Amino acid sequence: MSKTCDNFKDVANDEAVSETIIIEDTLQLPDGTVGDPALHFIDDTDTGFYRIGTNNVGVSAGGSKALDMTSTQTLFPAINDQTAPAISFTGDPNTGMYRLSADHMGVAAGGVRKMSFSGSVNSSNQKLKVDYLAGGPQLCIENASLSDESRMYCDSNDDLFIENSLVFKNIYMQTSNAGQFHVRPALPTTTNIDLCVEIGDGGTGYTPLFEVDESAIRSRTNHLFLNGSESTPSISFNNDPNSGVYSVGADQVGIATGGTLRMDVSTSNITSTLPVLAPNGTVSLPAYSFSGDPNSGMYNVGADQVGLATNGNVRLTVADATITSTEPVILPAGSLSNPSIGFTGATNFGLYHTGSDVVFVDNGVEIFRYSGSQILFSKPLRLPNYTVATLPAGLSRLQIYVSDTAGGPQPCYFNGSDWIETTTGSVVA
Repeated sequence: MSKTCDNFKDVANDEAVSETIIIEDTLQLPDGTVGDPALHFIDDTDTGFYRIGTNNVGVSAGGSKALDMTSTQTLFPAINDQTAPAISFTGDPNTGMYRLSADHMGVAAGGVRKMSFSGSVNSSNQKLKVDYLAGGPQLCIENASLSDESRMYCDSNDDLFIENSLVFKNIYMQTSNAGQFHVRPALPTTTNIDLCVEIGDGGTGYTPLFEVDESAIRSRTNHLFLNGSESTPSISFNNDPNSGVYSVGADQVGIATGGTLRMDVSTSNITSTLPVLAPNGTVSLPAYSFSGDPNSGMYNVGADQVGLATNGNVRLTVADATITSTEPVILPAGSLSNPSIGFTGATNFGLYHTGSDVVFVDNGVEIFRYSGSQILFSKPLRLPNYTVATLPAGLSRLQIYVSDTAGGPQPCYFNGSDWIETTTGSVVA
């Protein structure tokens, strides 16, 4: 077999051979190198074909390996350049596939990476990664027979969107034939529901878990959380993971802030480890009141004043120096040893009520009593001491002791006009 070629080069004389050369047998060439390929071009000596090894031919361009061909593979250069992918297209050289790193391939369009595939899963390289594309979906699946398109994309806020052009389209996450997680935009039989999350039974039946619309999230079943702890509550917040709600123990719910228990709610009491600050409230709506009687309770009357109200009216005001009641104060009857009105440090000194008399006691001993018509003294009564020269202005039935009357020292009383000696009946003089 013979071949004809034009424009060969006479290497010895370094000049072109313009006539036709006919090769009628096998053409054997040296191996060449990537920088000096065995078969190259007159005006581009570092571009052409060379032998890499047994059954291995390379194509070089500009002294660099552009293609590596064996009997089983065609290998492209491992260049991490999304603007010039190793496998691209004539007229669109910045669109195609290229190597990102070991076991990691990228797909670029218009010089920008759109998708990558990895052979392993770690914090930075996923099995399949679809890069963000502003203004459109990253992944589309079309069904021509239904004129249907499903789209999945992530926006600039890292929000994931899954959309479908038809009205009722479902998203399934299936772990086994017996259990499925089913999400759909809305139930066909309901209205005004933006999202319904259901659990499947492996067949055609689904039980709704919760529904979401523009005004609320409605749960259709119970939610079981981990017990948590005061440092890691089971219900907490993205930017405050040690503040929230957790289970303190059986039948106890705790509220923690900063990793410390602040309130413990059990079946019998509510215990707070911090002061409870209530609003000031008003006389008609006290800060502390009752579910069946909201206008009775305790509120802040003003600075350093606490008020007790019933039926929307203040009944008792406690201030720094006084306690003022607007209603009669009804005390228990008390007893001789425990009077109903006593004093700090002397609880057996004061007044009590026998049922008919008011009794004044001192150290558990009766001193006098008032029966409504008279005062009966159980101890001597000491009268104020005066002289004739210092007699006070009299009040009817007032008694005093005068030390220098004509009849000698003695009690005297005022009859309405004069002081009278009790022993003689004479006017004190």
